[in-house]
Amino acid sequence: MNMEAKLWFMVLCGLAVLLSYLAGFWRRKTAAAAFAAARAAATAKER
Repeated sequence: MNMEAKLWFMVLCGLAVLLSYLAGFWRRKTAAAAFAAARAAATAKER
């Protein structure tokens, strides 16, 4: 494998890692928002 192919491979691997990190971050963020909304709805029913 020549140097240019290794460089492209490293760039694509880095991009895959970045996208998976962003997907995990977005999933945690939406889960926290859904939990907060469900918690607010539960307390509104109790009032």
